[in-house]
Amino acid sequence: MALEDNKDVVRRFEEAGNDPKDLDAIWNSFAPGCQFTGLPRQAGHTFTLEDYKTFLLSYFEALPDVVFTIEDMVAEDDKVWFRLNIQGTHRGTLRGVPATGNRVNYTQIGMFRVRDGKIAETNSYFDNVTLLKQLGVTAI
Repeated sequence: MALEDNKDVVRRFEEAGNDPKDLDAIWNSFAPGCQFTGLPRQAGHTFTLEDYKTFLLSYFEALPDVVFTIEDMVAEDDKVWFRLNIQGTHRGTLRGVPATGNRVNYTQIGMFRVRDGKIAETNSYFDNVTLLKQLGVTAI
């Protein structure tokens, strides 16, 4: 696949999470056996697509008006790196923190490996320090 095609796969995935959320498009973005490499750092176990669905649905409950904005994107071979801005209103439990009603604005940096027009691997880092500070959890 061409580099721009790979970037389009990631772009469509991120845009499907905006309002209105297109859950079918999100789930269909992933190749069978997709590896969710980055999420075990947060959850403490290996993620499957079913685990990711549970994670993302609870995330959308916590930030129902979440907006994902791609700020930077670079592709090489089958990899697409991106910097994403995430904004929303904290309306449900997120990272173990009950709803605060606070607005959040933080960053995700990640790499997706694309194979045959589908995401075959994800590896992302979230700026949880900024997120938790905005939720009033830490004074950092």
